[in-house]
Amino acid sequence: MEQLDKLFDLEKIEADIAAASKFAEQENVSTNLGSVDYPGNLTASDLSDFLEDIKANLLGKTSLSSASFNTIMALYLVVIVFGSAGNVLVVLAVWWRPVMRTPHNIFIGTLAASDLFLCLLSMPVTLWEILFEKWPFGPTTGILCRIVVATQKVPIFMSSMSIAAIGWDRYWAVVQSER
Repeated sequence: MEQLDKLFDLEKIEADIAAASKFAEQENVSTNLGSVDYPGNLTASDLSDFLEDIKANLLGKTSLSSASFNTIMALYLVVIVFGSAGNVLVVLAVWWRPVMRTPHNIFIGTLAASDLFLCLLSMPVTLWEILFEKWPFGPTTGILCRIVVATQKVPIFMSSMSIAAIGWDRYWAVVQSER
């Protein structure tokens, strides 16, 4: 509480509000501010209530227990963050270094790009659907539903084709080395 008092000089804030109110009265402006609640009045239970309100009202109801909800959320976030970071590094390495632009590395870069696409576009929507069991974009967004389905299927198709191309490239590397 003392730290908040150091951050916010409540007496100065109240003096500023009084001065603003006096100015507004002189200029005939309405000043119905209601009761003012300062950040120094917050408690831990207020923060907990606020987070629960967000979870219940903004995010939606979930049938998962709190432990399951937090575990799934944490695992998905770890995969999204590390998957995105790793795939960005692979794509940048292949893109910026001319020495890395061999056919085999370009296939790997394509695989990393499809995985990056999956991590950034598909996984967050899938996470939302798992946690809240509802479509996150409202009932009137049918075209968006089709786009989301495409963002889930296209990266998997791209990954499959990239792996097939890598396999074909490696096959020809072995066949060519025997001749």
